[in-house]
Amino acid sequence: MDLFSSKPYTIKRCCRIQTMKHISCHYCSSSHTKMYLPVDGVYALYICTACSLVFTHPRPRLAAIGHVNDQKYDSDDEKESRLAMYEKEYTRAKNHVLEIQKYVVSGTLLDIGCSYGICVKAANDLGFDASGIEPARHAAAYAKKVLHVHVFQTTIQKAHIKSNSFDVITLYDVLEHIPDIKSFLKEIRRILKPNGLLVVQSPNIESFAARILKTRWNWLLIPHHLWHFTPTSLLRVLINEKFTVIDTLTEDNVFDFSSNYKSTIALPIFSSGIIFKIIRKLIAMSAFLIIRVGTHVWAPLGKGGIIRMYARKN
Repeated sequence: MDLFSSKPYTIKRCCRIQTMKHISCHYCSSSHTKMYLPVDGVYALYICTACSLVFTHPRPRLAAIGHVNDQKYDSDDEKESRLAMYEKEYTRAKNHVLEIQKYVVSGTLLDIGCSYGICVKAANDLGFDASGIEPARHAAAYAKKVLHVHVFQTTIQKAHIKSNSFDVITLYDVLEHIPDIKSFLKEIRRILKPNGLLVVQSPNIESFAARILKTRWNWLLIPHHLWHFTPTSLLRVLINEKFTVIDTLTEDNVFDFSSNYKSTIALPIFSSGIIFKIIRKLIAMSAFLIIRVGTHVWAPLGKGGIIRMYARKN
Protein backbone atom coordinates (compact mmCIF):
# COMPACT_ATOMS: atom_id res chain seq x y z
CA MET A 1 0.00 0.00 0.00
CA ASP A 2 3.02 2.30 0.38
CA LEU A 3 3.02 2.91 -3.39
CA PHE A 4 -0.24 4.77 -3.11
CA SER A 5 -1.58 7.38 -0.73
CA SER A 6 0.22 7.29 2.59
CA LYS A 7 -3.15 7.28 4.38
CA PRO A 8 -5.45 4.98 2.40
CA TYR A 9 -9.13 5.83 2.81
CA THR A 10 -11.64 3.28 3.93
CA ILE A 11 -15.12 3.48 2.46
CA LYS A 12 -16.23 5.04 5.74
CA ARG A 13 -13.52 7.67 5.40
CA CYS A 14 -14.47 8.32 1.78
CA CYS A 15 -18.04 8.99 2.81
CA ARG A 16 -16.83 11.18 5.65
CA ILE A 17 -14.58 13.14 3.28
CA GLN A 18 -17.60 13.90 1.13
CA THR A 19 -19.30 15.73 4.00
CA MET A 20 -16.23 17.12 5.82
CA LYS A 21 -14.29 18.64 2.91
CA HIS A 22 -14.51 19.03 -0.84
CA ILE A 23 -12.97 16.54 -3.23
CA SER A 24 -11.87 18.66 -6.18
CA CYS A 25 -12.44 17.33 -9.67
CA HIS A 26 -9.20 15.89 -11.07
CA TYR A 27 -10.01 17.38 -14.50
CA CYS A 28 -11.61 20.82 -14.06
CA SER A 29 -10.75 21.44 -10.36
CA SER A 30 -14.36 22.17 -9.49
CA SER A 31 -15.35 21.51 -5.89
CA HIS A 32 -18.84 20.47 -7.00
CA THR A 33 -18.30 16.73 -6.70
CA LYS A 34 -20.13 13.91 -4.97
CA MET A 35 -19.74 10.22 -4.29
CA TYR A 36 -20.63 8.11 -7.34
CA LEU A 37 -19.68 4.58 -6.29
CA PRO A 38 -17.75 3.19 -3.29
CA VAL A 39 -15.31 0.57 -4.59
CA ASP A 40 -13.33 -0.89 -1.70
CA GLY A 41 -11.54 0.16 1.46
CA VAL A 42 -9.11 2.36 -0.49
CA TYR A 43 -10.83 3.78 -3.57
CA ALA A 44 -14.14 5.35 -4.49
CA LEU A 45 -15.51 6.94 -7.64
CA TYR A 46 -16.60 10.57 -7.54
CA ILE A 47 -18.56 12.51 -10.16
CA CYS A 48 -18.06 16.17 -10.96
CA THR A 49 -21.38 17.95 -11.45
CA ALA A 50 -19.61 20.76 -13.34
CA CYS A 51 -17.96 18.73 -16.14
CA SER A 52 -19.80 15.38 -15.56
CA LEU A 53 -16.55 13.38 -15.38
CA VAL A 54 -16.32 10.39 -13.05
CA PHE A 55 -12.86 9.87 -11.55
CA THR A 56 -11.04 7.53 -9.19
CA HIS A 57 -10.18 8.97 -5.78
CA PRO A 58 -7.67 9.03 -4.18
CA ARG A 59 -5.40 9.34 -7.19
CA PRO A 60 -2.47 6.88 -7.18
CA ARG A 61 0.94 8.51 -7.33
CA LEU A 62 2.51 8.71 -10.80
CA ALA A 63 5.15 6.10 -9.96
CA ALA A 64 2.45 3.78 -8.68
CA ILE A 65 0.35 4.20 -11.84
CA GLY A 66 3.29 3.06 -13.96
CA HIS A 67 3.96 0.19 -11.57
CA VAL A 68 0.44 -1.23 -11.57
CA ASN A 69 0.08 -0.80 -15.34
CA ASP A 70 3.37 -2.63 -15.92
CA GLN A 71 2.19 -5.43 -13.65
CA LYS A 72 -1.01 -5.86 -15.63
CA TYR A 73 -0.11 -5.02 -19.22
CA ASP A 74 3.45 -6.33 -19.39
CA SER A 75 2.83 -9.57 -17.50
CA ASP A 76 3.25 -13.10 -18.83
CA ASP A 77 -0.44 -13.81 -18.18
CA GLU A 78 -1.49 -10.81 -20.26
CA LYS A 79 0.87 -11.85 -23.06
CA GLU A 80 -0.43 -15.44 -23.13
CA SER A 81 -4.03 -14.24 -23.07
CA ARG A 82 -3.58 -11.82 -25.96
CA LEU A 83 -1.61 -14.25 -28.13
CA ALA A 84 -4.13 -17.04 -27.54
CA MET A 85 -6.82 -14.76 -28.94
CA TYR A 86 -4.74 -13.38 -31.83
CA GLU A 87 -7.21 -14.24 -34.61
CA LYS A 88 -10.12 -12.81 -32.65
CA GLU A 89 -8.14 -9.66 -31.79
CA TYR A 90 -6.99 -9.25 -35.39
CA THR A 91 -10.57 -9.53 -36.68
CA ARG A 92 -11.71 -6.94 -34.15
CA ALA A 93 -8.83 -4.61 -35.10
CA LYS A 94 -9.58 -5.05 -38.80
CA ASN A 95 -13.21 -4.06 -38.18
CA HIS A 96 -12.02 -0.96 -36.33
CA VAL A 97 -9.84 0.04 -39.29
CA LEU A 98 -12.71 -0.52 -41.72
CA GLU A 99 -14.77 1.88 -39.60
CA ILE A 100 -11.95 4.44 -39.78
CA GLN A 101 -11.93 4.15 -43.56
CA LYS A 102 -15.43 5.61 -43.65
CA TYR A 103 -13.70 8.88 -42.77
CA VAL A 104 -10.07 8.45 -43.90
CA VAL A 105 -9.26 5.86 -46.57
CA SER A 106 -5.47 5.85 -46.26
CA GLY A 107 -2.52 7.86 -45.01
CA THR A 108 -0.40 7.90 -41.88
CA LEU A 109 -1.88 6.32 -38.76
CA LEU A 110 -0.53 6.22 -35.21
CA ASP A 111 -1.97 3.77 -32.68
CA ILE A 112 -1.06 5.00 -29.20
CA GLY A 113 -0.98 2.31 -26.53
CA CYS A 114 -0.89 -0.27 -29.31
CA SER A 115 -0.11 -3.24 -27.04
CA TYR A 116 1.10 -6.13 -29.24
CA GLY A 117 0.68 -4.13 -32.45
CA ILE A 118 -2.31 -6.04 -33.79
CA CYS A 119 -4.21 -2.90 -34.80
CA VAL A 120 -1.05 -1.51 -36.41
CA LYS A 121 -0.73 -4.66 -38.51
CA ALA A 122 -4.42 -4.56 -39.49
CA ALA A 123 -4.09 -0.91 -40.54
CA ASN A 124 -1.02 -1.69 -42.65
CA ASP A 125 -2.81 -4.64 -44.27
CA LEU A 126 -5.69 -2.34 -45.22
CA GLY A 127 -3.53 0.33 -46.86
CA PHE A 128 -2.39 2.69 -44.12
CA ASP A 129 1.18 3.65 -43.34
CA ALA A 130 0.75 2.69 -39.68
CA SER A 131 2.97 2.75 -36.63
CA GLY A 132 2.44 2.45 -32.90
CA ILE A 133 3.60 3.63 -29.51
CA GLU A 134 3.64 1.21 -26.58
CA PRO A 135 5.43 1.69 -23.23
CA ALA A 136 5.19 -1.99 -22.18
CA ARG A 137 8.49 -3.64 -23.08
CA HIS A 138 7.36 -7.19 -23.88
CA ALA A 139 4.38 -6.04 -25.92
CA ALA A 140 6.45 -3.61 -28.02
CA ALA A 141 9.12 -6.27 -28.61
CA TYR A 142 6.52 -8.78 -29.84
CA ALA A 143 5.05 -6.23 -32.23
CA LYS A 144 8.44 -5.50 -33.76
CA LYS A 145 9.94 -8.99 -33.81
CA VAL A 146 6.91 -11.16 -34.57
CA LEU A 147 4.42 -8.96 -36.40
CA HIS A 148 7.17 -6.86 -38.03
CA VAL A 149 5.39 -3.55 -37.53
CA HIS A 150 6.83 -0.17 -36.56
CA VAL A 151 6.25 0.17 -32.83
CA PHE A 152 8.26 2.42 -30.53
CA GLN A 153 8.63 1.52 -26.88
CA THR A 154 8.03 4.92 -25.34
CA THR A 155 5.26 7.33 -24.40
CA ILE A 156 3.76 10.03 -26.57
CA GLN A 157 5.29 12.69 -24.31
CA LYS A 158 8.80 11.29 -24.82
CA ALA A 159 8.53 10.44 -28.54
CA HIS A 160 9.30 14.01 -29.79
CA ILE A 161 7.13 13.65 -32.89
CA LYS A 162 7.00 16.50 -35.42
CA SER A 163 3.86 18.62 -35.56
CA ASN A 164 1.17 17.73 -38.13
CA SER A 165 2.55 14.23 -38.72
CA PHE A 166 -0.51 11.92 -38.82
CA ASP A 167 -3.77 11.67 -40.69
CA VAL A 168 -5.27 9.39 -38.04
CA ILE A 169 -4.47 8.82 -34.35
CA THR A 170 -6.21 6.06 -32.41
CA LEU A 171 -6.62 5.74 -28.64
CA TYR A 172 -8.16 2.34 -27.99
CA ASP A 173 -8.67 1.91 -24.22
CA VAL A 174 -5.95 4.43 -23.43
CA LEU A 175 -7.43 7.74 -22.24
CA GLU A 176 -8.82 6.28 -19.00
CA HIS A 177 -5.21 5.50 -17.93
CA ILE A 178 -3.80 9.00 -18.51
CA PRO A 179 -3.30 11.15 -15.38
CA ASP A 180 -3.23 14.52 -17.19
CA ILE A 181 -5.64 14.20 -20.09
CA LYS A 182 -5.48 17.92 -20.90
CA SER A 183 -1.76 17.94 -21.72
CA PHE A 184 -2.04 14.51 -23.34
CA LEU A 185 -4.78 15.61 -25.76
CA LYS A 186 -2.92 18.85 -26.42
CA GLU A 187 0.04 16.77 -27.61
CA ILE A 188 -2.26 14.56 -29.70
CA ARG A 189 -3.70 17.66 -31.34
CA ARG A 190 -0.21 19.01 -32.07
CA ILE A 191 0.96 15.92 -33.98
CA LEU A 192 -2.35 15.38 -35.81
CA LYS A 193 -2.60 16.94 -39.25
CA PRO A 194 -5.14 19.73 -39.88
CA ASN A 195 -8.59 18.12 -40.11
CA GLY A 196 -6.96 14.85 -39.00
CA LEU A 197 -9.07 12.13 -37.39
CA LEU A 198 -8.87 11.15 -33.72
CA VAL A 199 -10.51 7.88 -32.61
CA VAL A 200 -11.10 7.39 -28.89
CA GLN A 201 -12.44 4.19 -27.35
CA SER A 202 -13.14 3.84 -23.64
CA PRO A 203 -15.40 1.89 -21.25
CA ASN A 204 -18.79 3.48 -20.59
CA ILE A 205 -19.50 3.92 -16.86
CA GLU A 206 -23.10 4.77 -17.78
CA SER A 207 -23.59 1.47 -19.61
CA PHE A 208 -26.28 -1.06 -18.83
CA ALA A 209 -23.58 -3.55 -17.77
CA ALA A 210 -21.92 -1.05 -15.40
CA ARG A 211 -25.27 -0.16 -13.85
CA ILE A 212 -26.14 -3.80 -13.17
CA LEU A 213 -22.74 -5.15 -12.12
CA LYS A 214 -21.42 -2.05 -10.29
CA THR A 215 -18.08 -2.94 -8.62
CA ARG A 216 -18.16 -6.38 -10.28
CA TRP A 217 -18.07 -4.83 -13.76
CA ASN A 218 -14.96 -6.13 -15.54
CA TRP A 219 -14.16 -2.77 -17.11
CA LEU A 220 -14.04 -0.86 -13.83
CA LEU A 221 -10.39 -1.86 -13.31
CA ILE A 222 -9.41 0.16 -10.26
CA PRO A 223 -6.75 1.57 -9.86
CA HIS A 224 -5.66 1.13 -13.51
CA HIS A 225 -8.53 3.33 -14.72
CA LEU A 226 -8.29 6.88 -13.41
CA TRP A 227 -11.24 8.19 -15.45
CA HIS A 228 -14.64 6.66 -16.14
CA PHE A 229 -16.27 8.24 -19.16
CA THR A 230 -19.83 8.51 -20.40
CA PRO A 231 -20.69 9.58 -23.97
CA THR A 232 -21.56 13.02 -22.60
CA SER A 233 -18.42 13.53 -20.50
CA LEU A 234 -16.09 12.27 -23.25
CA LEU A 235 -17.79 14.60 -25.74
CA ARG A 236 -17.26 17.54 -23.36
CA VAL A 237 -13.59 16.69 -22.87
CA LEU A 238 -12.88 16.49 -26.61
CA ILE A 239 -14.73 19.74 -27.32
CA ASN A 240 -12.87 21.42 -24.47
CA GLU A 241 -9.57 20.26 -25.97
CA LYS A 242 -10.47 21.76 -29.39
CA PHE A 243 -11.73 18.72 -31.29
CA THR A 244 -14.97 18.50 -33.28
CA VAL A 245 -16.79 15.25 -32.63
CA ILE A 246 -18.32 13.85 -35.83
CA ASP A 247 -19.67 10.49 -34.67
CA THR A 248 -20.30 8.53 -31.47
CA LEU A 249 -21.40 4.97 -30.88
CA THR A 250 -21.63 2.57 -27.98
CA GLU A 251 -21.58 -1.19 -28.24
CA ASP A 252 -21.35 -4.35 -26.17
CA ASN A 253 -19.38 -7.50 -26.75
CA VAL A 254 -22.10 -10.04 -25.97
CA PHE A 255 -19.65 -12.75 -24.92
CA ASP A 256 -17.73 -10.40 -22.62
CA PHE A 257 -20.90 -9.08 -20.97
CA SER A 258 -22.48 -12.52 -20.48
CA SER A 259 -19.21 -13.99 -19.19
CA ASN A 260 -18.89 -11.10 -16.73
CA TYR A 261 -22.46 -11.62 -15.56
CA LYS A 262 -22.00 -15.39 -15.31
CA SER A 263 -18.99 -14.92 -13.03
CA THR A 264 -21.17 -13.02 -10.53
CA ILE A 265 -23.81 -15.73 -10.19
CA ALA A 266 -23.77 -17.14 -6.67
CA LEU A 267 -25.89 -20.15 -5.72
CA PRO A 268 -24.73 -21.12 -2.22
CA ILE A 269 -27.53 -23.65 -1.74
CA PHE A 270 -26.20 -25.64 -4.66
CA SER A 271 -22.54 -25.03 -3.99
CA SER A 272 -21.39 -28.26 -5.63
CA GLY A 273 -22.50 -31.17 -7.72
CA ILE A 274 -24.46 -31.64 -10.91
CA ILE A 275 -27.51 -29.62 -9.81
CA PHE A 276 -25.38 -26.54 -9.25
CA LYS A 277 -23.75 -26.92 -12.67
CA ILE A 278 -27.07 -27.37 -14.48
CA ILE A 279 -28.74 -24.40 -12.79
CA ARG A 280 -25.70 -22.18 -13.34
CA LYS A 281 -25.56 -23.17 -17.01
CA LEU A 282 -29.29 -22.50 -17.52
CA ILE A 283 -28.98 -19.07 -15.92
CA ALA A 284 -25.90 -18.28 -18.02
CA MET A 285 -27.64 -19.34 -21.25
CA SER A 286 -30.69 -17.26 -20.40
CA ALA A 287 -28.51 -14.25 -19.60
CA PHE A 288 -26.63 -14.65 -22.89
CA LEU A 289 -29.87 -14.65 -24.90
CA ILE A 290 -31.26 -11.64 -23.02
CA ILE A 291 -28.00 -9.71 -23.45
CA ARG A 292 -27.73 -10.64 -27.13
CA VAL A 293 -31.19 -9.22 -27.83
CA GLY A 294 -30.95 -6.38 -25.32
CA THR A 295 -27.69 -4.93 -26.62
CA HIS A 296 -29.45 -4.00 -29.87
CA VAL A 297 -31.84 -1.94 -27.76
CA TRP A 298 -29.60 -0.20 -25.24
CA ALA A 299 -26.42 0.29 -27.31
CA PRO A 300 -28.06 2.81 -29.72
CA LEU A 301 -29.32 4.66 -26.64
CA GLY A 302 -25.74 5.22 -25.42
CA LYS A 303 -25.80 2.41 -22.86
CA GLY A 304 -23.36 0.00 -24.50
CA GLY A 305 -20.31 -1.04 -22.48
CA ILE A 306 -17.80 0.59 -24.86
CA ILE A 307 -17.80 4.15 -26.22
CA ARG A 308 -16.13 4.87 -29.54
CA MET A 309 -15.89 8.49 -30.61
CA TYR A 310 -14.60 9.99 -33.86
CA ALA A 311 -13.36 13.58 -33.88
CA ARG A 312 -11.58 16.03 -36.17
CA LYS A 313 -8.83 18.43 -35.22
CA ASN A 314 -10.23 21.97 -35.31
